[in-house]
Amino acid sequence: TPSRHAAHREIVDALESAIGVLPDDYAMVVRQYDLEGKSVADVASALGRSEGAVYMLRARAHDRLREAFGSGSQWQ
Repeated sequence: TPSRHAAHREIVDALESAIGVLPDDYAMVVRQYDLEGKSVADVASALGRSEGAVYMLRARAHDRLREAFGSGSQWQ
């Protein structure tokens, strides 16, 4: 329905905006691993980092995204 499409677009726009202010490595991990579904090995290779480092970057990125959306967010 049109309202569902608009709501989906609003969520995607909010997420892209939040990802856009993350440090580059954090943003790349979120985009490649979480959104594109690439393996940790592939993301690690692209970043020139270890798989452990990718997991740490992802955890820190998720913390930042949680902060960006806030505890009172309509997205939680």
